[in-house]
Amino acid sequence: MGKRAFISSPVTYKDTLVAGDLTGSIQASTQVTVGTILATAFTKRIDPGYNMHLKSIEMHLMDNVYCKNGSIVGSVQMYWEARSDSVVPAAGIAAIASTAFVPITGTIEQSGGTLAAVNATYSGFVDVGSIPYTPIEIRLRATSLKDDDNLVNILSGSFVEVIGNVIPGV
Repeated sequence: MGKRAFISSPVTYKDTLVAGDLTGSIQASTQVTVGTILATAFTKRIDPGYNMHLKSIEMHLMDNVYCKNGSIVGSVQMYWEARSDSVVPAAGIAAIASTAFVPITGTIEQSGGTLAAVNATYSGFVDVGSIPYTPIEIRLRATSLKDDDNLVNILSGSFVEVIGNVIPGV
C-alpha cells in the first residue's frame, strides 16, 4: 500500500472583537480616555488555537468616539495596526515569529460631537505579506488634541476573519 499524501485544506476562523450578553443597547468594549499622548484604545490577540499560514485576512472594525466636554467638539487621530505573534517551523524547528506592528489603516481623523458619540466603520481585506501567521494581535492607537477630552471604544459587529492552512506540529 502506498503512503497517503497530506493535503492541507484552508480553514476559516472568525473572531468577534467584542462579545457579551445580549442587552437593550449596543455592546461595546470598555471606553478608554484619549489624551495628547498616543494611547492604545483597544487590543486583542486573535488565536484560533492552532498556527495558520494565512491566505487572507478580512476585517470589519467599528469604533465609537465620544467627546466628554460639552463646550467644544473633540477631534481624535487614530489608526489600526496588527502583527503576527506565532510559533512557526524554521528548518524543522519551531521558532517564535513575532513581527513588528504594521499599519492596516492610515491615520484617521474623527471628530466627536459635543456630548455625543460618533461611530465609524472600516471594512475590507488586509495584505497578509506582513502578517503571515496566526495568532495575530490587533490594536487601535489614538491621540486627541486636548487631554482627557475624548472616549474611544469598539462596537459589537467588529470582527476579524482569517483563512489559511493549519501548520501541522506547531
